[in-house]
Amino acid sequence: MRYADYLLFVQQAGERHCGLSSWRCGLLALLVLALSACADNDAYIERIKSEGKLVVVTRNAPTTYYVGRDGEAGFEYDLVSAFAEHLGVEVELVVRDNPAEILAMITAGEADIAAAGLTRTKQRKDRVLFSRGYQEVTQQVVCRRLGAQPSQVEDLVGLSIEVPAETSYVEKLNHLQQD
Repeated sequence: MRYADYLLFVQQAGERHCGLSSWRCGLLALLVLALSACADNDAYIERIKSEGKLVVVTRNAPTTYYVGRDGEAGFEYDLVSAFAEHLGVEVELVVRDNPAEILAMITAGEADIAAAGLTRTKQRKDRVLFSRGYQEVTQQVVCRRLGAQPSQVEDLVGLSIEVPAETSYVEKLNHLQQD
């Protein structure tokens, strides 16, 4: 499948041929275009097709993938399912607990793509390719009601802050310490 085929799919997606809402079709188009940007995209896509599966590493979270009362669901689950359907392959989901495990699978070539709500950081961009961003998040500090109530970054100095290991939060705090 060549780039032109992807553009045709994008046009069809805008017409709701992919079975998703128009905004999800647009995001699916970004995923398709991101994969088409790979230097060896034809060989990459053909390998996925010949194996008959798209290996996707994700995490169990309400915004990415979860098993609800009606089965598997989630925003990124819907995207990769539609993409796999377009390719004519099955989705093989691999669930990992944290971003470090997800990125390790991608860099080791154990998964074709990650659909896990990963934040794009400089350190990560040096290791893996990212598609265009499609969701913006703002990192926030959550405090106990009766504890300190920082209103600006400088107010964090001297406070005990806990964040999950090997996440973009750690990278952000390290960056702030250097400033």
